[in-house]
Amino acid sequence: MISDHSSAAFEYLLVDRPLIRIEMPELIARTNIPADYVALLADAATTVRTVPEIARAVEDGLANPTRLADSRKMVADELFYKPGTATARATQELYELMELAPVST
Repeated sequence: MISDHSSAAFEYLLVDRPLIRIEMPELIARTNIPADYVALLADAATTVRTVPEIARAVEDGLANPTRLADSRKMVADELFYKPGTATARATQELYELMELAPVST
């Protein structure tokens, strides 16, 4: 994935694939994104500034997809609680609050 500093890029970390971040200081400045969130995404991505750097980063990502995998996992673990389980956990909680037995499928 190629992205600026977007929430989609953070969610993409869950699939543990190479992420290329286009550095856009003016975007960061205008949106008041906290510096620690900028650092988290930068740690998990290859940062680029120019079109030639993007092309090289894509080639490197395809050739070395596990590069930065540890960083991607670390950031995803910090940001997401039990990814993929929210609906089941919320449904279970609602059944308990309504004092109902879950429906078997």
